[in-house]
Amino acid sequence: MTTLDATLTQAYLDSHYYFYIDHHSQRLKIGQRSIISQQLLIPYPNQGAVLITAWNPFSQLLDPYANDRANQQLRQSLVALKASILPAYGASADGQWREDGFFAYPISRKTACELCYRYQQNAAIFIDSGGMPELLLHPQRILGNDT
Repeated sequence: MTTLDATLTQAYLDSHYYFYIDHHSQRLKIGQRSIISQQLLIPYPNQGAVLITAWNPFSQLLDPYANDRANQQLRQSLVALKASILPAYGASADGQWREDGFFAYPISRKTACELCYRYQQNAAIFIDSGGMPELLLHPQRILGNDT
């Protein structure tokens, strides 16, 4: 098991996450209910959604081509799950970082964890059926601190 740096964890918590529906961006913030997400999930009361990328596995920077190729593989995995897929991205609060990804639903928490594991992401955003986004850590990552 690997310790996830507390500074990186805080960066995930402070970041802003967006997905596009009908050509309009919808903002997600961890811990703040998303009415749009909740409405999308009404037909799936026991499921949720995931906002995930395949970019930069375990925070190792890859070139744009490798990141795009990884995201296409992730997209194919989501298609195989018969998920509805919307374009999405995460951006740091200071605007210095951005990663493209997908908002997919309906997805169970277990499946979201499996995707996080398969695509070697430190974290993803899981949105429960009530529209509440939460930071979902890779199953083999634990929170650490910098002290």
